[in-house]
Amino acid sequence: MTLVREAGAKLIHQFTVPYKGTWQSVSANMLSPDSLYNSNNVFIRKGKLRERPGLSLLNSTVFDSPVKGGAMAVTPVQKRLLAFTESRLYTTISGSSSWVIDTSSLTNVNPVDVTFLETSSQYVAVIANGSQALKRWIEGSGVSSITASVGTVPVAKSVCTAARRIIYLIDPHTVGWTASLTYDNYPALAIYKLAQTNDLAICVRSLSNLTFVVYKERSIYLARAQAGSDSSAFGFSEPIKVEGPAGIHAVCDVNGTHFYMTPNGRVAIFDGSQYPKWIADGLWLYLQGDIDPIYAKNIFAVFDYRLHTVTFHYPRITDTTGLMTGLLIINLPLEGSGIDSYPCFKGVTSKSVSFGYNYRFNEQIDRSLLFTSTSGDVQSFNFDENVRTDDEVNFDCSFQTGLFPLPEMRHSHISVESFLERADGNGSVDIYAVASDALENETGTKELASFITIDLNNNPIQEYLGFNKPTRFFGLQYEWVSSSKVRYAGAALYGRAVS
Repeated sequence: MTLVREAGAKLIHQFTVPYKGTWQSVSANMLSPDSLYNSNNVFIRKGKLRERPGLSLLNSTVFDSPVKGGAMAVTPVQKRLLAFTESRLYTTISGSSSWVIDTSSLTNVNPVDVTFLETSSQYVAVIANGSQALKRWIEGSGVSSITASVGTVPVAKSVCTAARRIIYLIDPHTVGWTASLTYDNYPALAIYKLAQTNDLAICVRSLSNLTFVVYKERSIYLARAQAGSDSSAFGFSEPIKVEGPAGIHAVCDVNGTHFYMTPNGRVAIFDGSQYPKWIADGLWLYLQGDIDPIYAKNIFAVFDYRLHTVTFHYPRITDTTGLMTGLLIINLPLEGSGIDSYPCFKGVTSKSVSFGYNYRFNEQIDRSLLFTSTSGDVQSFNFDENVRTDDEVNFDCSFQTGLFPLPEMRHSHISVESFLERADGNGSVDIYAVASDALENETGTKELASFITIDLNNNPIQEYLGFNKPTRFFGLQYEWVSSSKVRYAGAALYGRAVS
């Protein structure tokens, strides 16, 4: 390491904060300075790249089995969190030190979907699990069967609320709805069969107070409320031919826009006004090979208002059967910043998770709630940017820039100045040169023998790192353990031609 750059070296390139995210879908030498070629357990927060949020324990309760669904209920009495396992419903409230078993003897073999409706006399959660008739939950009364006042209570796989009606989805492609302001009145003609696209329906999701979306394997239908009888309460658009979400929980609402992930990892946003827009394609081709297709139906998404992110959790081929540790983090654009991209970063959680959702108690900041799923360790955690561990276990972080072609394609020696926050207690970060002469491999060659450790506990005015490796394409790889506080704002490359 040297405090002055090599004699004759000139500024040839600058890497900046990666607001275009990770782009493993294109060649490493094609990337812009504000892109990464690879990433692991990082995201952008307060304008700089840093470690992803960690997992902080919500309370000490250990669930009887993995959580399959849930939501926050805003009842007339209080806000309450719901978590459904295969055989139980657990609930908790703000300030509680544990989850309480609300209802036992349930049979939730499949993912659980929940929606809410307040009638003239009751606030209810309507629950679908795909194998039993819809059930209801009322605070203080637990989960119970619904007795139909009209028609028959359906066996549905997904539910939502629109135009003051419960919308339900029956396999393979039938949508139905209740009479207005009821959850027990099922008019026989209040159904619509979506068989014309000949693909399996996945889920129904509210888009606004008067509209909802039916997501299928290869198509999307938009439904809007209209005047008329119960049987004609909704009008349906022509189908949009497009790949749909991986499963019931692979869709999340972000301020009236849906984000969803397909079974092979492509991410779309849909607001009902136009064809879905594909985002995060920089990692799509990577995710195709990383997602376990057998368990892709378990993918779930969480919108975090505080972090201004959407995260997708998915099963990796290398995970133990059925577990999920894969993570895709998408930073959302900041209004007025001039940056309108959706930078994406990949990661791996130290604990396998089965489900999660965003919640907000009164006078408390928003949180993302995640439920772990390893046998004997099924607990609830906050996805917390103030914690740099997963339940007190450090995790590895890294990122790699693109490969920058050196001037005139001549072999050059490179010196690097990294722009990182410095303060006592920040720890350290290792930096590796990534070199290539003729793009002879996909990623470039990580020069293991020439890594340099930067001490982030002190603050030199300038710090240049010299890599004794003449090359024609050059990139950087940063690696650290999450206990170190790394805040990256870019790097400058200085080069001196040697041939």
